[in-house]
Amino acid sequence: MNSTSDQVRRILDYNAALATRSFQERRTAIYAEHSAKGALHSGATIRRVIAAMEEIASGLVADDVKDVGAITQDSESFHQIDVASKAFWGFLEGELQSTLNMAAGRMPAAGSTDSASRAGRKLFEQSRALVNAQLELHRFSFSNPAGQAQEERHGPSVLNRSGNSPKLPKGGRPPAEFWDQMWAAIATALYAGELQPKSQADLQRAMSEWIENNGYSAAESTVKARARRLWDSLRSIDE
Repeated sequence: MNSTSDQVRRILDYNAALATRSFQERRTAIYAEHSAKGALHSGATIRRVIAAMEEIASGLVADDVKDVGAITQDSESFHQIDVASKAFWGFLEGELQSTLNMAAGRMPAAGSTDSASRAGRKLFEQSRALVNAQLELHRFSFSNPAGQAQEERHGPSVLNRSGNSPKLPKGGRPPAEFWDQMWAAIATALYAGELQPKSQADLQRAMSEWIENNGYSAAESTVKARARRLWDSLRSIDE
């Protein structure tokens, strides 16, 4: 393992540890709040915990992309981020069963317990699909060959310096923060039900409108590719 890959792994491990602790603290707080209200053993507990899972996993993706992207933007590093994200969701899936068991404590009948569990797992898969789609939006930003990210940040290397500043292609790729902001707006609209796309075109239109309304610009093909990845992820929920 080279030094850059090792550094990426350390960053991902550290961020995952912080996210794990954050989730455990948040779940404890939710349990305490619902216990005080007499609503601990209820579907509301499941929904609150899953919402916390989605928020923390989404934040983990954003942190991983930002922290790793500051070092390298090669495809192997994206693969490491992807593996780390899947591992965190594996952890959360294990924790979901604990929450389902807790919520089942006072449910009156086995049928309602089974129904609540199925609903909880479906909601969990929806959250996982949304965060996976969030991560996929960044795949395009991690397509550099190894070493190219450093050159783009600091200029050509000593071995490849021509005296001219490197140039991005016309209409070049916006920074990762641009897509983070757009994703946050789209994810919020999806979660709140304000955006209910019936097709990939609906997602692309919503993304394009946000970009224009916020003073950014992006090639239609770039937006379309991201809309396609998000649409495919959303469709996979019902498969």
